[in-house]
Amino acid sequence: MQHPAETHASSDWDSEGTVTEKSLLFRVALAAYIIMIAGTLLYPDTFTRTGLRVGPFRISALAVLFAIAAPPVFAYIWNRRAAMKPGFLDAALIMTVGYMAIRGIAAATNGNEIALDVAFAGYIMLAYYGAVVLGKGDSAARTIIHAIAILTVVISAYAIIEFLFNNNMIYGALTEEKVPIRSEEFHRSGSTLAQPVALGIYLVMTIPLLVYSFVMSGNFSRRVFWGVAIVAALAALLVSFSKGSWLTAIIIGFMAFVYLLVERRKFKGILRPVITLIASSLLIFTLIVSISYRNVAFNVFSPERRLESFGFRKHMWEKVPGEFGEHVLIGVGMWQGDDDLYRIAYAEEASEGLEYGEGLIPIDNLYLTVLLEGGLVGISLLAVTLFLIGRQALTIIRSGGTRATFTIPLAAGMVALLINGATADTLMVWPVMVVFWLYAGLIRARAEDGQDNR
Repeated sequence: MQHPAETHASSDWDSEGTVTEKSLLFRVALAAYIIMIAGTLLYPDTFTRTGLRVGPFRISALAVLFAIAAPPVFAYIWNRRAAMKPGFLDAALIMTVGYMAIRGIAAATNGNEIALDVAFAGYIMLAYYGAVVLGKGDSAARTIIHAIAILTVVISAYAIIEFLFNNNMIYGALTEEKVPIRSEEFHRSGSTLAQPVALGIYLVMTIPLLVYSFVMSGNFSRRVFWGVAIVAALAALLVSFSKGSWLTAIIIGFMAFVYLLVERRKFKGILRPVITLIASSLLIFTLIVSISYRNVAFNVFSPERRLESFGFRKHMWEKVPGEFGEHVLIGVGMWQGDDDLYRIAYAEEASEGLEYGEGLIPIDNLYLTVLLEGGLVGISLLAVTLFLIGRQALTIIRSGGTRATFTIPLAAGMVALLINGATADTLMVWPVMVVFWLYAGLIRARAEDGQDNR
């Protein structure tokens, strides 16, 4: 039986006169979409202050990427609108994003914050609906996923190089104002994301794609390549010294191993390569610890890092209930939560012995941040949206077949981000936010393909 996407691909136009996958518009839209994703992951715009200034506004690299990608992608979405099946998820997503953006604009204190709220909404819509429509064809969906996997290989390789040289040679000077160096002697890798926590979140989201590529490899050389990529990504995760991401990786890894054991009949011959991967990773970890013991010891056990990992978070989390009590229903507005709590925490610095310095300390908890910034309305809307996405993914996985196999690593990456949200503002970190909604869009595309096949 021919796949629905393949029937559309037989000509530039279908019977309704809309653009299909062989059209120039589709190819331009797909290329622009991947360029936007690649640029978002390879240039740390969030953590720099560079950009063209026009009055009070900063025209950032992300704004330029959006301006390049949006016209062809939204044009293709419009042309393929008949192929979409609007439902409760669309209403929930639009209400969630719209509410958070509008509440943020109402609370904004300057033009840049307003622009950031608008960009937040625009990027989510582009990432999600672009993936929904572009990802309806198997070849396009595989192209997008393959691009993310290759980008993860590049990012992981640079993270290891950065750690070995104790310096982010490409972006260090651009990001030192927003990502201050805690120690001149010891280092944590941030790679092209330029921030260790962001790197850790990204890696736990995308390592499942590398595992998927490893398992699905049809020949020995490809399996070796993806095996090396997995080990490199795990090593990069190690040298990010992001403890929340480490814990997330352990949880997801344990779940994956249990799934592999339960479904071992589906993966004949894969158990031995997986054990080889685990052994190789442990060997690399041992090597890194051996050659950089003082660096590892500082980042894991030093009082400075314990304060940064646990003390600051505890101190900020304790302030959330009091501030939330004054803004229960609609919150303080996007990007305002850290400022509000920081002012409270900074005032208590002397009595608590916490040296905050000049930099802003984030809440570092996705759920507390959304609760404080969006209030009960914001957290409820987000919960409904995530529930509907999860139900969609679970339906596909239960149905089995190739759609389920494709969906599992995407769902695992999204679950990883949500677990990691207990120790980081994951959906507020631009690069991983974009990847999250891309995953959600691809899952939606698989779900609608399954409905077409019934």
